[in-house]
Amino acid sequence: MDEVMRVYEKWNTRVSTGLLNKWMHSFARVQKMPSDMGRTLKLRYIMQIKTRPPTFFIYVNDKNLLDDNFERFLRNSIANEFGFEGVPVRLLIRDSKL
Repeated sequence: MDEVMRVYEKWNTRVSTGLLNKWMHSFARVQKMPSDMGRTLKLRYIMQIKTRPPTFFIYVNDKNLLDDNFERFLRNSIANEFGFEGVPVRLLIRDSKL
């Protein structure tokens, strides 16, 4: 029952935008970003837009550079960094192209 209560608390957790962006910039410095034909993915901005489940909005330069494997890695990195283990984390990706 303790584990259920821990997951429920994480389900309702909100992470500040400043903390998320600080983490994202350090993540981008350490990780090799996906690239294609000379263009490299740039993570511009991240914010949590919803709890239950935790949903994050990520603004990038070109979402076509973001493949499924890197998106899964990014989702797992957010879950590990902010303690969302056992909770589904959603990512919404948007780029500057309309």
